[in-house]
Amino acid sequence: SEAEYAKEANLSDADAAFNRFVSALSSSKVLEDYASEQLTDFVNTLESLPWKNSMTQSDIRFEPLLEKIVLHIRETVQTATQGDEVVKYIAPNATVTAMWMLEIFRTMIEKRWGMSIYERDDDGGEEQDEAVADILVVYHSCGIPEMCLDLISRGIDEALQAEALKLLVGMLFKE
Repeated sequence: SEAEYAKEANLSDADAAFNRFVSALSSSKVLEDYASEQLTDFVNTLESLPWKNSMTQSDIRFEPLLEKIVLHIRETVQTATQGDEVVKYIAPNATVTAMWMLEIFRTMIEKRWGMSIYERDDDGGEEQDEAVADILVVYHSCGIPEMCLDLISRGIDEALQAEALKLLVGMLFKE
């Protein structure tokens, strides 16, 4: 029973209640759907920003914002030397933010494709290549590939490394 587990794990009632709460949140379909909607809304907001060459009046442009995000993420990467080896790391709170932004960048590619990176290999073609051509030029000019390479270094959180690899995969697909 839960009480026995809490006793064996030497958890207080408050700790056990907190663990139940976290477990309920983690398995909540409603919360998962809400988070997905928030991601989609943010992607739509980013995509609605005018680009540098747009004649639209705006204080914020797409490319400079991406450059600032990439610079911010790259500045959170710290380097430490362990013997002959250089190890990179990022603070946990910055890791979560970086993972979220990389997921957003990948989602922007997938949205233009009309499919995920997992479907792209089997189902994609030249139409998908053309759909992302302009965004990939921006991604390259903003330093996203270099940022991803920084993030797949030894010492970086494995989930963040995986997200960087997924974004690179999305950027590299070409028929």
